[in-house]
Amino acid sequence: MLGLLGYMAVLFPHLDPAYEVAAAQAADTDSPFSETETQPTAPHPLSIALLPMVTEPGAPVPAPVVAEVTRDVTTELGGLGLQVADDRAAAAIRINTPFHEAGRLLGVRYVLAATVGGTEDDLRIHATLTDCDTKRIVWKGTFWKTLRSGGAFDGREIAAALGTVLPIERQRSLVEEF
Repeated sequence: MLGLLGYMAVLFPHLDPAYEVAAAQAADTDSPFSETETQPTAPHPLSIALLPMVTEPGAPVPAPVVAEVTRDVTTELGGLGLQVADDRAAAAIRINTPFHEAGRLLGVRYVLAATVGGTEDDLRIHATLTDCDTKRIVWKGTFWKTLRSGGAFDGREIAAALGTVLPIERQRSLVEEF
């Protein structure tokens, strides 16, 4: 049986004219089937990724509260007109990855990283915005929220603060002029 397969492997290319065409296309450097080198595209100027918020060491903030804060901030950033990276893709980034490298991997211009501290009723959020092009920290902010009255955290404060730092209005006016 093995001899028959070996014989067919040697004989088949000579009998099938389609094989010769495929072999010629594979050898041709201008063929659409050949690999081409692609340049990475520049990220959208108003694209952002929110890395998963982490709890400060020793802070008794439950994971569902941290997840809710992350969701709220992500929703508010999308409401500003920013292109927000998928939160599942951002969650796949390793914790030790530098912010600018995480932004490059996610294809965004800015990365927002935050830590949550305090208690379940009194949240303290430290946020840092990094420009992935320049590898510099553009903005830092700290926010306090008391949840004792049964209220939930609202990501509008962080989104509003980022709205003053990012060129959102300038970008909107350029789109309107076009």
